[in-house]
Amino acid sequence: MTSIYNTGTVTVTNGSAAVVGTGTAWAVALVTGGTLNIEAAGNPMPILSVTDNTHLTGAVKWTGASGTYSYAIVREDSAAANIVDLYDKLTRVLVQLSLAGITPNNSGTLAKRNALALGAGDDNYLFLHAEIGVAFAFYRWDGPSLAWVGPFPVANAVAAGGVSSIAAGTGIAINNANPAIPVISSTLPATPSTWSAVQTFSAIPVLSGGGVKFPATQIPSADANTLDDYEEGTWTPALTFVTQGNLAVTYGGQTGTYVKVGKMVSFSFLLIASTFTFTTAAGALQITGLPFGTAGNFVGAGAVLMQGYTKANFTTLLLETGTNGQQLLYLMACGSGQSRGELAAADIPSGTSKAIYGSGTYNAS
Repeated sequence: MTSIYNTGTVTVTNGSAAVVGTGTAWAVALVTGGTLNIEAAGNPMPILSVTDNTHLTGAVKWTGASGTYSYAIVREDSAAANIVDLYDKLTRVLVQLSLAGITPNNSGTLAKRNALALGAGDDNYLFLHAEIGVAFAFYRWDGPSLAWVGPFPVANAVAAGGVSSIAAGTGIAINNANPAIPVISSTLPATPSTWSAVQTFSAIPVLSGGGVKFPATQIPSADANTLDDYEEGTWTPALTFVTQGNLAVTYGGQTGTYVKVGKMVSFSFLLIASTFTFTTAAGALQITGLPFGTAGNFVGAGAVLMQGYTKANFTTLLLETGTNGQQLLYLMACGSGQSRGELAAADIPSGTSKAIYGSGTYNAS
């Protein structure tokens, strides 16, 4: 049997191999090749490729007059094996669908249905007529009369709606002019998956396309086992005193980075002051600019190297964060037989360069 596709019309241009369809569904109908015969004086056009439902390219150019014409595509002479293979795959998929709450026992063309050997014991056997370009419909085998009853169309829930067996969604569009033919995209759009409710996975999810994105503003969770935030970024450290006075600083380097996982913030920084002068500044030295305020009375700590201070009998410096939402660091000095003390203005000579390198962790508020 010759397989013909002639739905709609085609528009061709003299001297061009491009063909544009109107009311056609070449991709849906699995037209992958064949010969295009146009109802006008001109040449047959073997089909080189089909772009979509309404665009194809001929292997030769149209030699007739430009215009819009009726046509017929003879499909047997090209890519027949591919069409049969795709047809069988579509049939197997449709068998698995539960259309309108009913699962068919079999599906395919009416010729396939008629070839089934059914008897009286096969009463209520359901066959889904699933043929490219034809509206889906059920047939029921009536055992007592040994005959098929139907067709029963697969209708939408909307009264007087079009016949459609697949709902529109990601990768699936419904042609309103012929809703019985779903247009299914072979390549789904590369959009990220978003869930608004809790999702449970029975295995470890593999993120082959990227990572997990958290909202820009944290949504805190009281659940001890819930990760509610992740953020990477930079911050700008700066030097000051509790009483800034007339402190003047020129920076040769001033960089900081951080990673926040849940409440825990890991930070690092580099400060180079090419000039550092003051006469009226007083109190503890502070490094300001931390990216998040500290949590309550929790004191974070970190390691630090510093050039440009003098504090007799204190051999070690450590970083200590502020408390209760402060976004700053103190430099704490300690030594053998000495009480812990803050590095203050009296310990830092004016007029000399400073270099401070540090890193640490703390809990954000």
